[in-house]
Amino acid sequence: KRAACGVLMRPKERGRKVFHVIAWCVVLALYLYADLFSRGKMFVVGLFLIFLILDMLRLYFHIQLPFLSLLRKEERKRFFTPTRTMLGLAIAVLLFEKPFVVAGFLMMIFGDFVAPLVGQCGHRWIPWNKKKNFEGAGAELVVDAVIGFLVFNSWSVALVMALTATLVETFNQHWDDNMMITPVASLVGTLIS
Repeated sequence: KRAACGVLMRPKERGRKVFHVIAWCVVLALYLYADLFSRGKMFVVGLFLIFLILDMLRLYFHIQLPFLSLLRKEERKRFFTPTRTMLGLAIAVLLFEKPFVVAGFLMMIFGDFVAPLVGQCGHRWIPWNKKKNFEGAGAELVVDAVIGFLVFNSWSVALVMALTATLVETFNQHWDDNMMITPVASLVGTLIS
């Protein structure tokens, strides 16, 4: 159900988005810190394994975890978003250079945050994904392009990575976009550099 235009989402969804931004910024900061000691990749893979184990305990052994109130209804019976997001980040850190991973991850964090905020007032629906609209996708593209420019100081790399992240967000209806944006944007950024 869409929130009224000008209303900042339902409280539970707003809480999820704020948690999303804060948690992933902390993960990114810890990755960058650990990377100073050549342990960044190990940190990300280790964190992914921790999320995977917690998810398996929750799904297969029905152990109640304190963050279950943040889960959407459809996430309660499958691996939840942090596990899938960490899988995407782990793939990216193992395969691509740090600037591409950082840019792709920041695009996932802030693009995914701003798109529904702007999109809740939108009315021009994307033909291939009726859950998304051009206003939200445009906002994501702008935010992602600025992030790319701040990381690379190059509009060409920034725009191509931003367009890639936005297309992954809008075309993707079967996979978790939080899992896909970081490795796909990192791949495209690597290929064009």
